[in-house]
Amino acid sequence: MLDKALSRVISNIMRSESFSADALVNLLRCRTIATMDELKTALGSSVDMTVFRKLRILPYLASYSHRGRYYALKQSAEFDERGLWTYRGVRFSQFGSLIDTVEAFVLRADGGCLAGELASQLGVEVKQSLLKLVRATRLIRQEVGGLYLYCAPDPNRHREQLLCRRLPTVGEHAFAPVRQSSFRIAKMAQESAVRIS
Repeated sequence: MLDKALSRVISNIMRSESFSADALVNLLRCRTIATMDELKTALGSSVDMTVFRKLRILPYLASYSHRGRYYALKQSAEFDERGLWTYRGVRFSQFGSLIDTVEAFVLRADGGCLAGELASQLGVEVKQSLLKLVRATRLIRQEVGGLYLYCAPDPNRHREQLLCRRLPTVGEHAFAPVRQSSFRIAKMAQESAVRIS
């Protein structure tokens, strides 16, 4: 029994590689982006895990739009100053997934972000990602003028983001009234972004 198990292990170690990552590289260089099904076809496998094993050794990106359905080589990406790249309507981020991208945008925003602002910048719906980030305490949200403002969880950074928008922090009083017109405009932008998606 032990000899049989050992023989299987040795067989697996000695087995030559039947799938080469070169097929994925060639496809992605030729087409720039591809779906999992296209990658499986190029590799000659019907198993997602086989493709992921090969992708793991390559510097690759997964789209944050289209539910992460598209893949590209990092070297093909032409990121803009925000760290985003769009190719044929498919969106990629140097930050990774949609959740990681949303978090990065909120953390580096001087005045935090409203959902509508993020949706406009990223070109996709972000409400579910924001909710997951808040539940995981990776972001905090504060209701302002009927909208949620998403900010960094660090108290000092949160205070800076609120001050940038000239909003009082928790327990403080505003020196000047909040300009409702800017929040109405932001709320209208958020509502129109929802209707578009």
